[in-house]
Amino acid sequence: MKSKTFKAMPKGECFRNVIFYLKERGGLTSVLNDGAFVVHGKVTNVDGKTYWHAWIEQGSKIIDPTQGVTLSKNRYYISLQIDRDQVKRYPFEEALILSIRNQHYGPWE
Repeated sequence: MKSKTFKAMPKGECFRNVIFYLKERGGLTSVLNDGAFVVHGKVTNVDGKTYWHAWIEQGSKIIDPTQGVTLSKNRYYISLQIDRDQVKRYPFEEALILSIRNQHYGPWE
């Protein structure tokens, strides 16, 4: 999959950004039909800094609203050194409920 770019959302707001991105693109019904998941996990940047981050997975595609990119899951996981066993995936409906219940957009675990 060739990477695509779009207007990035605010840096430092990744957990909020994924919820807003999905809500702006059709909300609950559209997202459930498309099989998108809100994902939280630890990533490592090019400077070696590890931090919590949030993105959207839809099959083999990653959408990162904070970075403004869409690319293959494999490429994303390799470039950010993500351990596939150390991520948490939430269906959009569950992510909405958790954000309301916890009064923040994540991480929740």
